[in-house]
Amino acid sequence: MSSIKNIIISQATYNDITDKSASGILSYLATQNLYDPSTQIPIVYLESTKKVLCNGTLYGEVNLDDIPTAGSENPVKSGGVYSTTPSIDDTDIDADLDFSDEDGNVVMRLSDGHIKTKYFDSDEVYNTVPTIDDTRANTDLDFSDEDGNVVMRLSDGHIITKNFNSSNIEDILSDNIFKNKRISFIGDSITTFANYPGSNSPFYTGQNAGITNVNQTWWGGLCKKCGATINRIYAYGGGDVVGRLCLQYDKLFSEGSTGTAPDYIFILGGINDWYHGRNLGTLEDNEASNTTFYAAYKYLIKNLKITYPNATIICLSMLNSMIFDNDNPPTNNNKISIRKFCEAVIECAKYYSVPYLDLNCLVNININNYTRILADKTHPNYIGAELVTDAIIRNVKC
Repeated sequence: MSSIKNIIISQATYNDITDKSASGILSYLATQNLYDPSTQIPIVYLESTKKVLCNGTLYGEVNLDDIPTAGSENPVKSGGVYSTTPSIDDTDIDADLDFSDEDGNVVMRLSDGHIKTKYFDSDEVYNTVPTIDDTRANTDLDFSDEDGNVVMRLSDGHIITKNFNSSNIEDILSDNIFKNKRISFIGDSITTFANYPGSNSPFYTGQNAGITNVNQTWWGGLCKKCGATINRIYAYGGGDVVGRLCLQYDKLFSEGSTGTAPDYIFILGGINDWYHGRNLGTLEDNEASNTTFYAAYKYLIKNLKITYPNATIICLSMLNSMIFDNDNPPTNNNKISIRKFCEAVIECAKYYSVPYLDLNCLVNININNYTRILADKTHPNYIGAELVTDAIIRNVKC
């Protein structure tokens, strides 16, 4: 039996669709794993054109409420907020079908009343989402269950929980430090994309992980959201910091080894060193030796500072990997935890007085949730990539 799915496509997503015919949109949704054409009838609201696609038919400018939905509640989004909270069946919780705005903020109300966002899942059942006036949003008047989980909908439609505000990213982006800046990135396969200059042995092919273009990667998404320019990347699938990435410090000009220097440089590497069982070493290791992770990471930072004296270098600790099927924290075959390598990144950054972001803590990946965030057991899918992007935007203030 076919079921009906309500899907909202944002302006940004709509722009990514090459073929904007009814069949083209359906094909795009299928590639994004938003629905199975053999079992589901999509009802799609194109907010940029106010058109509706229903069961393969593209309707003109209409209200979504005018389209038959077989009893399903219709999510309507306008002005960047939700005038109603989308509902989905409990069985769809773990599916890839997310109702989100253009900034990736996900708000869902399950059929039993639970509220779910990227950062929040209520433990108790809410039959309705409480609404309060905007002027009371910052007061102590909270609607919460016995565990203190807070869910409020302001009069303008914004959803607020203890850890989430649907307007946060928009507010942050209006005054972000990366706007109109040039950013370079150095890393491993997590920073690759097929056929992109500087990307070697890429994991992301454009046809996997739900990432179909550079703007859906963590680094491309960061630049797109912030109004920055990708100056250059150097990324190598399977590459360790020891012996490879640390030697490529001069490849981050706009043309590789020549051209315009970046304003910012992000380093995201070390997962392969941990996976391959590289010697961790200590902060006292001589960077010139390039034989331990500490030494190689120090060597990389030192030479980036020399090569790009006006650039701000930002070190990112690695995301958790479930490749060894263990957790809390993940350990490699040498029984060394990935957390040790993350702490090495932070120590090296402090040693050279450069900013760092403990991504490992900010993006919580564990044995219970990795299948939703990772494409395999290491590489972020489109959801994970956006979590990384948003974590950087929310926390980097340098």
